[in-house]
Amino acid sequence: MKLYAIVDGVEYDLNYGDPARFEGEDGLGMPDLHRLEERGPFQNGSTDRGYRLDPRFPAYIFGVSGWSRSQLWDRRQELLRIFRPSRLIIMKHVLDNDDVRYLDCLYTGGMNMPAQDRMGGIFQKVGIALVANDPTFYDPYGESVTFNLGGGGDTWVFPWVIPWGIGASTIDLTINMQYDGDVASFPSIIRITGPITNPVITNQSTGEKLDFTGTTIAGGDYYDIDLRYGLKTIVDASGNDVFSDLTSDSDHATWHIAADDEVKDGINSIRVQGSSITASTKIEINYLNRYSGI
Repeated sequence: MKLYAIVDGVEYDLNYGDPARFEGEDGLGMPDLHRLEERGPFQNGSTDRGYRLDPRFPAYIFGVSGWSRSQLWDRRQELLRIFRPSRLIIMKHVLDNDDVRYLDCLYTGGMNMPAQDRMGGIFQKVGIALVANDPTFYDPYGESVTFNLGGGGDTWVFPWVIPWGIGASTIDLTINMQYDGDVASFPSIIRITGPITNPVITNQSTGEKLDFTGTTIAGGDYYDIDLRYGLKTIVDASGNDVFSDLTSDSDHATWHIAADDEVKDGINSIRVQGSSITASTKIEINYLNRYSGI
């Protein structure tokens, strides 16, 4: 496996000794979890209600070396600069089967660099401890599914055949989309590009919907829906908060692409509906394949 750190958009190679050479790791398999259960007043035992993954605490071992004592201290300083506690550190893992997996981390400790781990003044053994609050790895090459009246492009496109459903300006289309990850994925951006009235996006496999009944998105405008935990926003093309346009019975907090432990073979049946559409109307779903470990 090859290892890289990406900080503020800059990728650092941690494999060949400048500034460090990757030598080992721990904590990259299945993360710890806790099971959810409930118990009735007269129940023996309890009823299992599933589980939630806990934060992951990966650790990496590096060797820092230099041709001189001066170079060793320079490379130590560079490693300290990369793993600063104030910044998000994306650990990039390139596996021996060429799969690429990212893990979003923060520094938690380990770089004490004691003198007893320094040899000959030109080599230093370094352990680095991180935390991944979201313990799932992800394939950075995201998936994009687009519903529109056209075709082509480099995304997975489902053209709307008109007339469809009620009339030439109405859409009611369902597709089966297979998800390749093994952990649920919450889309980073679902973009609804107008014109469209009463748009509804439903994952029929999970029963969750995003319902904008009563709303018209004008031509030239769009709504961006971010479903990731810690964000959960809906804004228009001008950046205005339009969360209130979502109906109260929508599933904004939980809408997700399900893995094969939740829906058969990971096939998610996605239905899009709306009226008053034109050739400019599009609905795009962007998400990442997520994995419980590597």
